[in-house]
Amino acid sequence: PWEAIAQTEIKTGGIDPEFGGALGGIVNAVSKSGSNEFEFGAYGRIDPEATRNHHGNLLKTDGSIYKNTAQDESTFTRASIWASGAIIEDSVFFYALYSPQKNDYKAAYNTTLDAGETTSDRYFGKLDWWINDEHSLEFTTIGFTKKGRGTSYLNNWETQEVGESTGT
Repeated sequence: PWEAIAQTEIKTGGIDPEFGGALGGIVNAVSKSGSNEFEFGAYGRIDPEATRNHHGNLLKTDGSIYKNTAQDESTFTRASIWASGAIIEDSVFFYALYSPQKNDYKAAYNTTLDAGETTSDRYFGKLDWWINDEHSLEFTTIGFTKKGRGTSYLNNWETQEVGESTGT
């Protein structure tokens, strides 16, 4: 989850040997960690269908349909909750984040329309043990699961009439 990233670094051109000595470029991401101070937070986001802007269908120069976009709809929601702190002061620290999201959608095509929802759970956990000032052990877990459920319907792009279900 992007919220678990503390900093990023982009290297282009010749890459130092510590990163494998490659040519081209790399993205180096450093994840967040806990500290002696307990911290927590939450974040919520909703992108309702009512606030989206839509355009009409895309037509070819001869007037035939290229892409049916007039019936597309989507409402997106996401929440994140995180906490971090010390399990043993100055020695063992944790950072944990959980971020579920949901997208309700209608995706229109020339002769069909799919309606449904996708849900996903993103999580990140990190445990740092500083054995001494020069040595540490770290355990990191990252997860992402995505599920979807929907139904397809017959659809007339010209009249925008949705017909019978063709399956789930």
